[in-house]
Amino acid sequence: MVFDKVNKSFGILFLFILLIEVISNRSAELSTIHTVAMPLLLAYLFLFFYLRRDGVKKISKICLLIALGSAFIGDILLSKEISIFRLENNSGMIFHSLAHLSLVVLFYNKRNIKTKGYNYLLLLFIIGGIYMYLNYKFQYNTHFSLENLLQLILILMIIFFSILRKDNVPRDSFILILSGSLLLLSSFMFLSFRKFLEFNTHDLIMVPYSLSFLCFVTGILKEN
Repeated sequence: MVFDKVNKSFGILFLFILLIEVISNRSAELSTIHTVAMPLLLAYLFLFFYLRRDGVKKISKICLLIALGSAFIGDILLSKEISIFRLENNSGMIFHSLAHLSLVVLFYNKRNIKTKGYNYLLLLFIIGGIYMYLNYKFQYNTHFSLENLLQLILILMIIFFSILRKDNVPRDSFILILSGSLLLLSSFMFLSFRKFLEFNTHDLIMVPYSLSFLCFVTGILKEN
């Protein structure tokens, strides 16, 4: 099973905190709760993984704790808005980049060396190319820069090495980590094109972002 009894209880509480974050964003009167709830999600994940880290290989523990800690700090720095990958705040962006780089190292370490993955790499190049084209053609994101490109590359690398974990880790772990990687890309895409969309994209940014780290934590715990 993907979730055992303990992980289910942990997941339910995490989803409850996420629900509070989503609801509190809809009311100015709940702004204080919203400011606390967003970084609390990552703090909760960090604490849960730290307490359950026994049996996880040292490199995996270090990389995931760095990723969670860096993302948490990044969320604190960006807590005034939902802009998880917001470029105007260089400090927040640096910490999120560190989180993504740690995930790249984490998943690279568990790659199946027998799998070359050229087809998957080509697909990710195409996705990246489409993203770049849309930004240039329609100017959805007027703040597109090298920092934004770095974020995109790191996330695509996370997906690539998530795929390469196939047949080198338990099936549940593979599914969770790959799902988390795709959710992270989804969050980034909605953020990048939010100015073009005619509706509030908060939930479409925050929910996938939060669930991605939930998948990463449970996926790593399922490796052994």
